[in-house]
Amino acid sequence: MKKITPLILVVFLLSANIVNAASLYIDPSGASFSKDDTFTAKIRLNTDSEECINAAEIRIDYPENLINVIDVSDGESIFTLWVEEPKINKDEGFVSFAGGIPGGYCGRIPGDPGLTNVIATLILQPNINADEPVNIPISFTENGNTVLLNDGRGTEASLELYGAEFSIQGTLVEGRGEWFDLLDEDNTAPESFTIELTKNNQVFDGKYYIAFSTTDKGSGIDHYEVLEKQIDDDFLARLFWFTRDDQEWRPAESPYVLRDQDLNSVISVKAVDNAGNERIATLIPPEALRKDNIVEDLVPLLIIGSILGGLVLFVKKKKQSINNES
Repeated sequence: MKKITPLILVVFLLSANIVNAASLYIDPSGASFSKDDTFTAKIRLNTDSEECINAAEIRIDYPENLINVIDVSDGESIFTLWVEEPKINKDEGFVSFAGGIPGGYCGRIPGDPGLTNVIATLILQPNINADEPVNIPISFTENGNTVLLNDGRGTEASLELYGAEFSIQGTLVEGRGEWFDLLDEDNTAPESFTIELTKNNQVFDGKYYIAFSTTDKGSGIDHYEVLEKQIDDDFLARLFWFTRDDQEWRPAESPYVLRDQDLNSVISVKAVDNAGNERIATLIPPEALRKDNIVEDLVPLLIIGSILGGLVLFVKKKKQSINNES
């Protein structure tokens, strides 16, 4: 996912004015589930019809001794940029994240029967052994949530916050739960995306890095992986393929600093959603940016030549010694 810099958020907050414009709520606000069930709760945003929202910082509290947040899905999120991707603090019992949407979110489109105002989806699993029903509250942290207007000044909107309370029954039910049903039904790969190759002397010590981002409207993006595979477009590269480092998929986040700073590799990024579906994007660096590695490629040739020369010399001396003895 693409990120916006924390500085932008800071500027927004420092220039904030307060207006009446938004509410955050958990959907459903209340429901009953079995103690062995796995279910979801959506974090939704409502905004005044005359105002648009472009960023939000959100923190949600939950009783960690009664319920586990096993994942946070952004599959249906209206956010496309993330300052802080969803994080689960299991020790203190809270979920936090911050993000935004270019152009702003202005509320549900008139005539649209769906609720297109999801920011994130919590995947919840009860953590109780009681036989009697237990009520579990999920709430927005007081003074821990901020919503900003898309007005060019980062005006802070006053917020109404609505939590939820779930009743967990002591009885057992068949099945793995709502979240796992969704995973079973999700057979669609993440959306297509592109890889951006960048170099900036102000970041990463001037090294080349890539940026990438995509969305998944089913179960949400789980992780990314990167593969840098040598471009075999010259004789020496093909001849000495066995001298290269292992080329394998590596876990990655955007932005990602390339291992091959000479840009002599095909760069592939794999996006994997929570159901295991994959989408791969590929970038071949422009030939004008690649470095000529002829000297480096000659090193293994010189080494092998030296070894062969030494063997020849050894055999020659050995034969000469045998001939002298005879």
